[in-house]
Parts: sequence; C-alpha cells; structure tokens
Amino acid sequence: MNDEEKKEDNMDKNINVVIFAAGKGERMEQLGERIPKVLLPVWKNTVELEPLLFRLLRQVLAVQKEGYQIHKIYIIINYLGEYIRKFVKNMQEFQKCEIEFILQEPLNGEAGGLFLLPPDPLPMLVLDGDNYLTDDYFFVTLLNAYFSDHAIAVTGVRKVPDIRWYANCKVSSRGYLIDIIEKPYEGMEFGALAKMGCYVLSRALVEKGQEYFLDSKGELATTAAFSNTCRDAEKIRCIEYGQEFFYFDIGIYNKYINHLLKEEEKI
Repeated sequence: MNDEEKKEDNMDKNINVVIFAAGKGERMEQLGERIPKVLLPVWKNTVELEPLLFRLLRQVLAVQKEGYQIHKIYIIINYLGEYIRKFVKNMQEFQKCEIEFILQEPLNGEAGGLFLLPPDPLPMLVLDGDNYLTDDYFFVTLLNAYFSDHAIAVTGVRKVPDIRWYANCKVSSRGYLIDIIEKPYEGMEFGALAKMGCYVLSRALVEKGQEYFLDSKGELATTAAFSNTCRDAEKIRCIEYGQEFFYFDIGIYNKYINHLLKEEEKI
C-alpha cells in the first residue's frame, strides 16, 4: 500500500462516538436519585472499582489502536448532567480527547440525542451509557463489520435467558436483521437473541428523520428505526457477542448489586 492509499484508508476509518448518558436510572431505586447511572462504580479488575463511563471511554479510545480515528466523542446528558461533565473533565487521561457534552431536553427517547448532533457525514459508534462489557475488542469488531459490509447499520446482539426484557432480533443465517420486536410479551418470538446497546449507525440512517425513529410510545428509539429499516429491506448486520464474555446493562438494582458482589460474572 503506497502513501496515498494509506491516507485514503485512514480517512475511511474516521468515526464519531455517541454515548447516551441522559437517563435517570429510575429502576436503580435510591442509587439512581443521587448518582448518575453512568458514574456508578463497576469492577475495573479483581481489586479496583471505577465509574462505568470511564470504563466505556477507555474501551472506545482503544479502537484507535486498530487504525480508527475518532473525530469527536459526544456525551448526551440530562439528569445530573453537570456531575458527569465535571467528572470527565477532571480525569487527566481524557483531557486530550475531543469530548462535547450535549443536553437532551426534553427527554424524548434514547435516540433523541442523535438529532441534536451537528451535521457530520461520519459514521457513529453509538453506545448506551449503561453498557458493561468484558470484551474490550467488541467495539472494534462492530466497526470492522460496518466498514467491510457497507450496511446502513451494525448492531451487537447476544443470547439472553428471558427475551421479554429486551428487543428481540430475528437474524438471517447470513447474519442480517430480518425483524425486531421490543420486549415481546409472549416470550421468545424469534429465539433468544437480544439487541445490545452498542451499534454503528450511518449518517444516512439518522437523516431518515425523527419519524423513522418514532416508536409506539411516541419516543425516539433505535429499535423503531431498525424495524423500519427491515421493512424497507435495507441491511443491518448483526454481530453476536461471545458467550465467553460478560455483559449487562446497569439499569436494574438487583443486577447491579450482584455485579458488585461478583456473583454473576468472572472479573
């Protein structure tokens, strides 16, 4: 590869990162009232705790070791947003990062923050701020799939024991999303694959507009956009999260306490 080809390849790997951190954490009982969910302590290793958001940011920055260039990191905030802003700005290891905080007001769904971003053609690595992953390479895997497949989006999926708590994904044998149902009451409509809170979105998907993301509750949601994308027969690639790794979203009090007690996973 000559110098011009290397330059073009690096340009092709430019991305933005969006982290949803605006939620209150209503299912976290009293913890959610006092501490932003994304700043709750999680295990960094076998002996140290760290705020969840810092863990996510480190995992995000690690994609640069694989040739991806992060143009900017957007953190969408609302509830106790100033605490989040101060915590991040006071952390020396993140002070050289291009981080912009965007206030989501009103809270109109998890995907509402996408429509507050400045216009930019770059694809976005989009993360729910309450993701806890032990696979530090998974974001690279998602990005690799996006740039090699040219799908309109790539989403992580994982097998779960009770699909009623998650968006249920029907995935083809070739690894593409066929259909998706949010929290199916009848149980495993499509099997046990749930949509994870980490995906790569093309700008073209966001430019379809807010109505494309509007769900039955009147909120803006990526699940609704994915459903409409399936209807329109556009490609969304699904990457399954390895069962040998642990993952959970810190949104339920009991699950979080079990994590602190190291009862659910190998750290």
